[in-house]
Amino acid sequence: MTKQAFGARMLRRRAVLAGASVAALAGCARIPNSSEVHTTPVKGIGLGAQGDTAVAPPDPGATKIDIVRGFLAAHLGVEDGNRTAREYLAESIRKSWKPMTGIEFSETEGLVFQELDGDKVSVTVPVVSKVSPTGARAVNLHAEREKAEFRLVQVNGQWRISETPDALVLGSEDFARLFEPVRVYFVANAGDALVADPRWFLRQSTFASAFNRLALGPPQYLKDAVRSALNEGSVIAPSALSRNEAGDLVVQPPASVLELPHDERALALAQISATLLSLKRVPRVVFMDGREEIALPPDSHPVKASVGHRLYGSGDSGIVSLASDTGGASLVPALASETVRLGRISANGRYASAVSLDRRTLLVTDRSADAYVRRESLAEELCAPSIDQFGYAWTMPSVGAPELIAVSADLSVEVRRLPVPWQPTADIAFTSLSSDGVRLAVVHGSRGAITLSIIGIVREKHGAPMDLSEPLNVSVALETVDGIAWYSEESILLWGTSGESTLPMAISWNMHTGFEQVSELRENTTSVAGSLEARLMFVGSGDGQVVQRKVDSWAHIDVRGRDIALY
Repeated sequence: MTKQAFGARMLRRRAVLAGASVAALAGCARIPNSSEVHTTPVKGIGLGAQGDTAVAPPDPGATKIDIVRGFLAAHLGVEDGNRTAREYLAESIRKSWKPMTGIEFSETEGLVFQELDGDKVSVTVPVVSKVSPTGARAVNLHAEREKAEFRLVQVNGQWRISETPDALVLGSEDFARLFEPVRVYFVANAGDALVADPRWFLRQSTFASAFNRLALGPPQYLKDAVRSALNEGSVIAPSALSRNEAGDLVVQPPASVLELPHDERALALAQISATLLSLKRVPRVVFMDGREEIALPPDSHPVKASVGHRLYGSGDSGIVSLASDTGGASLVPALASETVRLGRISANGRYASAVSLDRRTLLVTDRSADAYVRRESLAEELCAPSIDQFGYAWTMPSVGAPELIAVSADLSVEVRRLPVPWQPTADIAFTSLSSDGVRLAVVHGSRGAITLSIIGIVREKHGAPMDLSEPLNVSVALETVDGIAWYSEESILLWGTSGESTLPMAISWNMHTGFEQVSELRENTTSVAGSLEARLMFVGSGDGQVVQRKVDSWAHIDVRGRDIALY
């Protein structure tokens, strides 16, 4: 399977959120794409060794534009706390300037400088992405032109900057060199899953930043759905992190962690370990209490969720396996004598759900041989359900509705109806639940104005859903959507039409990097299933034919099945 960045035509539309929120930085405002004012384009800022501007202190007699240009070039010097960059600042702000936000700009477009009245200089920045002070990254589908203003004053006959945004402005290559992605893991309120919260931090402080983020708690879209075992305010000193001879990261947890009750300490150490191991440069984490290594029993802490790799579909024998060795075998005894649509199996393999042929009745059961099938008849046609590890099937009407519906396999449990935190539409709706049972992805909207919402499910201790968190909303880079499915623990697969191709298109939205094109699809595509980790992608059609993506071709699967999925 090949994976490539979007072409310019597909990117020429909407800005997309890949973190918590797209907020304009202090001193930055969006500007039109044209101007009658004479401007001077200057490229090479922030390119490091490949650029034509080195990190250097201000030259005597430098102009206002030269000072601002040199200041931005000196943003590369993060290793020493931007000591050189601060030399461009007036004494009044030299210590108070805190570049807590990172701005990545397009090097192919460069920066445009303009001298303004009142001893000001404006800089037009083609923004590719922004990283907030908390590490949340907002990614644009194309470079958005924004304007930052700098005020200058004369200090002993030399221009210095007296007002500047609290941000680092970096070209894409330097952004990739100075920032790195990390997955900060929280604990699901119910069950035994670690849930990823993707962040970006400066490489020189990633370890401490990620640790400290754990103690600050989850983002808004996961609030009350997950928690942290670390006490609020727990911090780790840089001296508590080191490398041993084998290259392992050695961590001396603070007393606030070591003094936790046994079970909570195990959870906290599992969070820290999984978070640090998400960094490519960390092969292993070793915890030490003084000179004594802290052992982590393998069954004492939660595990990370992942997308499955076993292919199945729906047919005349209920939910059936599409694997080469067990192809055609019924996977759910209670549904084996029925023809169903949109069959789904929970990540733990225990429960199953499907809808009737008219898609107006939801079927929920477990996979035991003598299980009973719960049937809930609803007035409207339903979208594909998801089934969680607690036996709740999640769905909503396919034309949008004011609420999500959760139906338990247990007949004694009432149907849960949870209002959606957005304005309902009269058009499309698709849902897909992550394998950790915490994050529900919902696509809703109308043609050309489609939104992907990620919602945390707030549960009781034993898994019963109580509420939904505030959503993380993303504008979708497709004209229409025909389905969605989780692609990895931090990315979602969407397929539909782009308006730029006669064939359907599969794209993925990654919480770290935004939208990417995955593959063009076959003309008669009705369902798609994929796993980024396993490098698998399957495409199903209405007649039950299934094919697997093989780099630049499609390979037919011998067994037929509709509405394909993985578990």
